[in-house]
Amino acid sequence: MGRIESPEVTMIRRLIGAVFSLLSLVLFVGLLLGLIWSASLMGLVDTSGVDSPVIEDVVEPPQWFIDSPFVWEVPAESQGGEPPEVDPNASPPEGDPGTTSAGDVTSDEVEAEIHTQVNEIRAEHGLSQLEHDDEIAAIARTHSQDMNEREYFSHTNPEGESPADRFGNLYPSECRAVGENLAYIQTGFGSGGSAEEIAERIVQGWMDSEGHRENILREGWDTEGIGVYMADGRIDATQNFCTTT
Repeated sequence: MGRIESPEVTMIRRLIGAVFSLLSLVLFVGLLLGLIWSASLMGLVDTSGVDSPVIEDVVEPPQWFIDSPFVWEVPAESQGGEPPEVDPNASPPEGDPGTTSAGDVTSDEVEAEIHTQVNEIRAEHGLSQLEHDDEIAAIARTHSQDMNEREYFSHTNPEGESPADRFGNLYPSECRAVGENLAYIQTGFGSGGSAEEIAERIVQGWMDSEGHRENILREGWDTEGIGVYMADGRIDATQNFCTTT
């Protein structure tokens, strides 16, 4: 004769089965979130949807506001767009923010590494070396700070200013052509690596994107300024190009 269970025993068995199923689901979700977090710390690059940069006439690109744990970057584009929407109570920065840091890594170290690596790449392609310009770097650094503090990511700031506008009196009087590359990395609780590693991730991301690559390998550039701002688990980088001759 087969064993007959009481309704109470059957109910207990079902509850135990449901608990094990729930625990399995929680474990799966935890593993999935762990993989996503690991990917963010590795600095994965997404360059989908970006096009060619503007060289001779820099105008406002389409709006870009990207909230992601990955590395994103956008070259200056030839299509106009609206300024990004930000907190109306947030004010734009006033002047060069100077040196910032994440862990033991400082922003000026990353800026120097990016400049070195870009010139190494240009040398490999038989191109002239770019001169570093402190005034252009200050312009780039201020834009990186603005994007970080007002939480947007765009060549056009909330006031509607394009890269050419931010160059002020330098364009077109001293820089007859200008260009811009942008990038940001969300580092979470870490620094994102050494200065060399952070710079390599940014530069490699630019080289893997057609628009950024064209900017970096353009023969006409002779000057650049790199501006990096590090705060709140995020690293913003702006690379501004200039043709003075």
